[in-house]
Amino acid sequence: MQTIFSPAALIIALLSIGILATACDETTDESTSEDAQEAAVAMQAEEEPIAEDEDEDVEEGMMDTEHVDLELEGMTCVSCAANIESSLEETDGVASVEVDFGNQLASVEYDASEIDPDGLVAVVEEAGFEAQIVQ
Repeated sequence: MQTIFSPAALIIALLSIGILATACDETTDESTSEDAQEAAVAMQAEEEPIAEDEDEDVEEGMMDTEHVDLELEGMTCVSCAANIESSLEETDGVASVEVDFGNQLASVEYDASEIDPDGLVAVVEEAGFEAQIVQ
């Protein structure tokens, strides 16, 4: 009897042993791989990943945030999406980030007094991907 796996199950299996993450980006560290695994599980369950590492230094109401959507290019797997998300989350002035691998989009809430949309595009490009501001 032949067993057939769904594409999502195959991705999760490959990520769990690190094959897909290292094939995609040899510089991917263990925490990024774990983030990618969580994103893959969330995709399979058709839920959005829950960001655990929200910027704790930003208190509610203290930051006047603006929103921008970025169209992303170059993502080939959920590990890529996790890499972009981590890069943006670590950027000063970024309040929240959601990267949608399926639609190749990043939704970013940011403090305009610290960074602008062009700066966010530069962060994505430094991570090795392309981004354009969605008008």
